[in-house]
Amino acid sequence: KAGQVDEDAMFSNQEHTPAYNEFLKLLGDRVTLLGFTGFRGGLDVKANNTGTESIYTKHEGLEIMFHVA
Repeated sequence: KAGQVDEDAMFSNQEHTPAYNEFLKLLGDRVTLLGFTGFRGGLDVKANNTGTESIYTKHEGLEIMFHVA
């Protein structure tokens, strides 16, 4: 958001801007982590310890899980 100048401020946002959501849509599909069976990229899919959703895609046969703040 405007005026944020350090990582603490940037990573403490509780919601995304519409522009950021559009950017995430370009990267892949929003998936629910709990019970996810594809490549998880180290994210927790059993107890939501690393969040509840992330962005996932497949590209040229490779699975990609983005870690989204």
